Amino acid sequence: MKFGLRATSDQHRNLALIFELYSLEDAAAEIVLASENLFHPAKNELVLNFLTGKLYGKQSHYRDIIEAFMADPIRFHTKVGKRRS
Repeated sequence: MKFGLRATSDQHRNLALIFELYSLEDAAAEIVLASENLFHPAKNELVLNFLTGKLYGKQSHYRDIIEAFMADPIRFHTKVGKRRS
């Protein structure tokens, strides 16, 4: 909270949607992750999977991508770099 202002859940949702519209799925995911009550908890995972699918392929799941990154960040970035070329 900066300057004594606090964004509402609707404003966070709108910001996440705007980020997604401009192909900023990673930024949209950060908003979803930072705002626990943004969507119903079960829908948060669906939203994250949707955003992940746009970046890494429709069959990708957010948790799987994070686990692959945490297991070996260098190998993860090497694989992703080859996939996007």
